[in-house]
Amino acid sequence: MWPRPAEWVRFASGSSVRASEALEGLVVRGATTDSRKIVPGCLFVAVRGERFDGHDFVEQALREGASVALVDASWAGVRALPNSLSARCLVAKADTTSAFRSLARALRAEFPFPVVGVGGSNGKTTTKEMLAALLSGAPASGAQKGPARRTVTRTEKSENGFLGVAISLTQKEHSLEGMHAPCALVLEIGIDDVGAMREHVALSAPDVVLLTALGPEHLAGLGTWETAVKEECDLFFTGSPKIRIWQLEDEKLVERLSQATVADVFVASEDTFKTPHIAAFLSQAEKRGHSGAPRALSRLSFRVISEGAQKTELFVKWAPGNVAASEPVAGVGRPAPAFEATFTVGLPGLHNARNFALAVATAACLGQGADALEVGWRMFVPPAMRSRLVALQGDRLLYDDSYNASPASMDAALDALENPEWAHRTRALVLGDMLDLGGESKKWHDKLTSRLALLRGVHLCLFGEAMYDVYSCLMEKDLSQKNFATLKWLPADADPGVWVQDVLMPLAPSLVLVKGSRGMGLDRVAKAMESFKPPP
Repeated sequence: MWPRPAEWVRFASGSSVRASEALEGLVVRGATTDSRKIVPGCLFVAVRGERFDGHDFVEQALREGASVALVDASWAGVRALPNSLSARCLVAKADTTSAFRSLARALRAEFPFPVVGVGGSNGKTTTKEMLAALLSGAPASGAQKGPARRTVTRTEKSENGFLGVAISLTQKEHSLEGMHAPCALVLEIGIDDVGAMREHVALSAPDVVLLTALGPEHLAGLGTWETAVKEECDLFFTGSPKIRIWQLEDEKLVERLSQATVADVFVASEDTFKTPHIAAFLSQAEKRGHSGAPRALSRLSFRVISEGAQKTELFVKWAPGNVAASEPVAGVGRPAPAFEATFTVGLPGLHNARNFALAVATAACLGQGADALEVGWRMFVPPAMRSRLVALQGDRLLYDDSYNASPASMDAALDALENPEWAHRTRALVLGDMLDLGGESKKWHDKLTSRLALLRGVHLCLFGEAMYDVYSCLMEKDLSQKNFATLKWLPADADPGVWVQDVLMPLAPSLVLVKGSRGMGLDRVAKAMESFKPPP
């Protein structure tokens, strides 16, 4: 926990310094890798990235108030700094990212609050934001006016990799100073290579873990879907999580249900809990109690009351089970008492409702009752470019899901478009390549082709190299006139302005889905639609 003496930071990061006496009296109150976020007393971590080299900003950071800077052993620029500044450079044994992660591990060991690890192939960021909001609410007492708020720290945006996890653990809010210590850290964890999850778990030591979905992802580094699933599941089966939240709507996770224990929590729809396989497993697990005494398992069931195009009403029922409720879990606390509640999820698609139920179950494990959850949910702000619905002039609706795309998330977005409330709208799809699928890219884009071939009367514009194959296949099937009002392909870097002006904006009432991997930059299509001004 911050603050820490600069000498402690040097030791924890495994770094060296020119003169240890230069660190005497220096205190560090947080860390940043962004030179634009320098505040007095911080640690500046110089990281070499694709576009910028943080070492170019070391002198600036130290002059603007950073107590010390962490630099690579290979950086020759340290010798060019004035002595007063170079003496405050902590030189990593190798690279700064590794040293920074060592520092993060040391800080994590001091946390008096639980860390929640959120993994999965898609939906992580939205679920993380849902959970952070739900945990931030406190029930208003009679003496209070308005909602009370608890401090929850979380991963910023989608910074969930080797550097991002360290940034999340070392943020200045993890401090012994100030009035409001965090009640939890909601840590998003992403992987793109074999072994990455194990390293993240070893670093962050999450107390509570959950997986949103286990679809194909990052296959360029992970190889196959099964390998990706195994690597994601290391969040559950490595380290020492105290509570695992099982999403029983995911088939790949259900396949591993035999590894669940009575300390785990299970989340599913009411109907899913009744399926023979799941019902039988849970029943047998509850009978395997100590000395033959039955043990009720912790579970959260949900039922969709109404699935609207832009929001879903969800009834949830939380039952902590007599194992969880018997005594507090070290580092986590006591779960909330049983409750029933109805919530409105203001995002399209059943996948978002399922992830919301997963977040509710996690918050309930950490003691949040129905009243506190209701207060916290009012604070939820959907993350940008994810299931974002924007009403445009002339009864046009933009469905901006342009941040990323995987086979599973693409299916979820296309499912959401089928809502009957949108049946009167002309549909247009702007889709970009699903990147980072490695040798299986063609396989998964072919599956997408088969699904798109079933559409009728839509306007379809495809961006990118992989989508050219989709376009060609649809043209070969002679579907350009029969199935699609418009079928067009554009290179990845094409200006969407003409397409927006000539095709999308004349449609009304309309619904336009924009979705593609982040590297495709399809947010420019959404921006073009939002900024479009029709001629007078």
